[in-house]
Amino acid sequence: MSQKASFWFNKQRRVGQAEFEGALEFVPQAVLVIDSSNQRVLAANAQAERLFSSTRSGLTRKTLSQLIQFPEEFNLPAPSQTNAAPILGEINLPDQSCLDVHLRFNSLSDAAEFLLITIEPVSPQADSKDGLEQNSHFWQGLNLLASAAEQKDFDQRLQTALEGVRSMAQCQFATLYLCKGTDHAGHNPEQPTIPLSNRNATRWGNEALLPETIAPQDLVLLRSIRVWDSNKRPTTSLHRAVREADFSYLASAPLGLPHTLTGLLVLGDIQKTASPDILRMIHLMAEIFSYILEDHDRLMQINRTLESQALQLRVLNAACTSVQDGIFWLAPDLKTRRINQATETIFGYKNQEVVGEPIDNILIGSDALGPALTQAQNGFPTYHLHDIKLIRRYGDPFQAVVRVQPILHQGMVESILVVVRDLSEQAAYEAHARQLAQNAEMGEVMAAFAHEVRNPIHNISTGLQVMERALPEEDAQREDIHRLLMDLDRVSNLMNSMLSTTRTSDMKPRPVDLGRLIKSQVDRLKPSITRDGISCLMNIEPDLPQISGDTRALEQIFNNLIINAVQAMKDRPQSQLVVKVQSQRATKDRVFIEASIADNGPGIPKENLDKIFQPFFTTKVDGNGLGLPLAKRIVTAHKGSITVTSFPGGTVFRVVFPANTRNSQTGPLPGLDNNVTSPTPVIPAEKTE
Repeated sequence: MSQKASFWFNKQRRVGQAEFEGALEFVPQAVLVIDSSNQRVLAANAQAERLFSSTRSGLTRKTLSQLIQFPEEFNLPAPSQTNAAPILGEINLPDQSCLDVHLRFNSLSDAAEFLLITIEPVSPQADSKDGLEQNSHFWQGLNLLASAAEQKDFDQRLQTALEGVRSMAQCQFATLYLCKGTDHAGHNPEQPTIPLSNRNATRWGNEALLPETIAPQDLVLLRSIRVWDSNKRPTTSLHRAVREADFSYLASAPLGLPHTLTGLLVLGDIQKTASPDILRMIHLMAEIFSYILEDHDRLMQINRTLESQALQLRVLNAACTSVQDGIFWLAPDLKTRRINQATETIFGYKNQEVVGEPIDNILIGSDALGPALTQAQNGFPTYHLHDIKLIRRYGDPFQAVVRVQPILHQGMVESILVVVRDLSEQAAYEAHARQLAQNAEMGEVMAAFAHEVRNPIHNISTGLQVMERALPEEDAQREDIHRLLMDLDRVSNLMNSMLSTTRTSDMKPRPVDLGRLIKSQVDRLKPSITRDGISCLMNIEPDLPQISGDTRALEQIFNNLIINAVQAMKDRPQSQLVVKVQSQRATKDRVFIEASIADNGPGIPKENLDKIFQPFFTTKVDGNGLGLPLAKRIVTAHKGSITVTSFPGGTVFRVVFPANTRNSQTGPLPGLDNNVTSPTPVIPAEKTE
């Protein structure tokens, strides 16, 4: 049985079936409705019951060939052959006699899936021309009503249905009046439900002889099926209008009752009088149009609901994409349905990799998660799991706060949300804050110390100079005094360096092109670099965003780093200095500029990596150990970070600054959490200068 054929056999019959079967009762001949795919009888009228001496349920259990005998060469007509000349058949009557009948086949759809068969006994009297014409109009109208249900355009559906009504009722005028406040046009009504006393009905279509609107008081009078003819006194403005237009009759039936009055169906004619069955006919048609309007309203409501839900889904997706917390959507069996973009960043998995995977394979590292997930399966949330240690995809541990929230529907767990907040960024902020506090404290101590020491040094230097001038030229003590003065100059320079590390507040930031600044530093030092037999490779990304910084302080940083790299490679064969400046995009509104200085010197011993940024630590004979601490302090004052990667055969210093953007940038800088990184030798040179 086809899906459409099951329409007649459902226990809960669809709206419209009863109306269709009721329409069959208007046909004076016996009628069968069959499924053309298997010739099974789907419906019959009372005349067919009498003709076959069987009940309707008995007829619907049989096929056409079991009821009627056809010639051997008989086949059901193709869609293009329906409505053709009648076909002769034979019926076996209960009294063992046979009855010859004429059968007319009419298609209910363009594909001829359902056929209506009119059965008339063969008699000497020929059918009258009027009867045949009336039959033809009836079936044509019924076919139009059936095809209207398949049309998607609402206006076209109403137009086709009205043409069907006009054909079945054999009337000149068939039109609709639709009440304001309904949503048949597919738009949101300003007031979906309004009192009947404030509601007008507006004509649908362009029947010029009928008024455009019906007043509320007329709708009250027309709440029941009524037939007016020219012999009656008009009681409404509608009746007065059709009397002036010389209508012979006007039949009307309300739509949508008993629930809500949605409109009025009107049938009328100027030449013909109303048929005896007009009341039953218009009642049936009003039911059909009420169903069409209700079905359309339901469809519009469903579309509005779908649009609203689609909007909510878009907002939810945008919110989940923008939040920095990782979110897991889990099925009740704890298998992953989806993760958001932040989860991909935190854990290193892609969404398509984890869909369908158990959450135990992704959230690894803490035994406290198991009980929380079990509680969620039972419908109980766990709001905060503090200081949970989780493992990223490639084994890196991190601290997190986890929340587990079940989503319930009708008391059942429909889904589970797991929200993960990565605390490593917060830890980086805290470490950075502690570092700034320590630097500030150290700066105050160093400033006070240098200020107190410089005055005694000045006094001692003055005294030694007086003593030196008082001694004869040949006195051997003059050389000792000269050495003491040189040591004092060295101590004075050291004090000046200490003071310079504490004066970052004197910096004057302005927009700086870091790539151009570093290139100028390399160009200035290039003669001495070349003289030492060192080749230089530079790779500076074009059109870099500017940073905000003090030019002299930034020059001091990179001058120090370049000189350190050159000194580390001095007297080594095939020495090479690599300078690279490029941009990094952490998020849409967070851009950073990274400058790296790499050399292929001997590298920094592992035991010294943790000390190179400490004041006064140096491995050089003539060094004071303040160059790198001063560089780090300047970088920190510029809200940047400096890190070092060293390995046997090379060292890379990386300095990162936030770029100037419209929005202020927040969040830790790349490499902020560690000043020293594990050995990873990578800075490819792409451009030679």
